[in-house]
Amino acid sequence: MKNANYSPENRDIRRITFKPDGQCFENQVNSENITAKQETRPIEIDNFEQTTVNIGKTAIELYLLENPNSDNGKIKTVMLPWSGDVNLDITRLELAEICEQSDEDLLVVNNPGSGNSSGLPSNIMQEIRKTGSFNPYGEIVAEAIDTSRIPLDYDTINIFGTSMGGRSAISTASAFGDLSSPIKMDYLSVTDAPGSRRLGALGIANSFMIKEVEHASKYLENSTNELAIKLQKENDSLDKWLKYIKNMGATATKQLIFDWTLAMSQDGLKEDLNSLADKENLKMIQFNSPENSELNNKDDVRLILQELAQKHPSIAFQQIILGNQTHSLTIGNPDRCGALSNIIE
Repeated sequence: MKNANYSPENRDIRRITFKPDGQCFENQVNSENITAKQETRPIEIDNFEQTTVNIGKTAIELYLLENPNSDNGKIKTVMLPWSGDVNLDITRLELAEICEQSDEDLLVVNNPGSGNSSGLPSNIMQEIRKTGSFNPYGEIVAEAIDTSRIPLDYDTINIFGTSMGGRSAISTASAFGDLSSPIKMDYLSVTDAPGSRRLGALGIANSFMIKEVEHASKYLENSTNELAIKLQKENDSLDKWLKYIKNMGATATKQLIFDWTLAMSQDGLKEDLNSLADKENLKMIQFNSPENSELNNKDDVRLILQELAQKHPSIAFQQIILGNQTHSLTIGNPDRCGALSNIIE
């Protein structure tokens, strides 16, 4: 067991900045805004403008939330983690925290099989599972966002995702760069998107399904957010899972448990980040690395970003090191998800 700090009061956050000459500079981050707030409640589903876009055989459900703190013409696309669904109370609590700590409107993409989003066609899912690249999915999402015309009301679109949603965010940002949209992109921020090393089927099962589940339970034990604890435990209950799987249907459930998990076990992160950086259509790429993640080694990620920074001097590359934290750090502490989505400088 790694020496994880499960306290919601942990403040050990460092920023590594990468320079085109290969040098790296590390400094502490002012993280006083990362607090375990008690007052935030789940955003009501009625507060979202919902639309479903069909791209070929794939339905993508989008939710637009106008943030009362936003007046800058920016929108943040949020890609949800594995098993994320806007219809879940715990997901909407995290979105409320992102909204609370952000000055951007939110555009939330519901995961394949969740809500009105469909599972992917078998040939596309097979490619993703085999290669470990999420780009085929990102192309569908980017086209759905563009087809919805929602970004045309904004000057800037930015993208944030955590875990599996981080991989989806990278590929969506990459595909968005291929579209003829006049909307500019400032940044991509992802939290512990897997794929920096090849884990394989047994490795992903051990790291993701066993070790990180154990870490998640520790975070719940140490959380001071009673509402988040209640909602997370409800979400993890057998009854909730059976209902969730029933609503997804057989194809999407198989993809969630088998295909997407195997895709995350591949070492496709470097390839997808390279594909994005080659477009040179955004200002900054930031990777938030829990120091004790079971899915990624922070040093592997550092080497990937260092290489990219040397190839693409027009893009700012940063890595945020979350000291003594694991992949599951937002469990029981959704305020951290909000803070990590807005730690950009």
